[in-house]
Amino acid sequence: MNSVFNLFGWLKISNRPKHLKAGIVILVLWIICTMILTNMTMLQSAFTGLVCVFVAMCSVEYIQKTSGSKWDWLDVLAGIIVPGILTLLLWIWTLLSL
Repeated sequence: MNSVFNLFGWLKISNRPKHLKAGIVILVLWIICTMILTNMTMLQSAFTGLVCVFVAMCSVEYIQKTSGSKWDWLDVLAGIIVPGILTLLLWIWTLLSL
């Protein structure tokens, strides 16, 4: 169990918890809005939401880079890890329910 905490210890560094929370909020809002406003399924909404989260995280990194910071792919990963896992679980659930 301690090795899991060591593996994900990079999530506690810098502003990565904020990236993590923002990624979850973006995905949830995206799924809700696209399901209300379009005829997408939840899985389609989740996949397009994952792309949206990736673009948002890259945009934040670009803004930070133009402000003098370095591009940090771990910040991008921190933002898309939970939405990616949720999308993967939703995809597996959809496959199993066929």
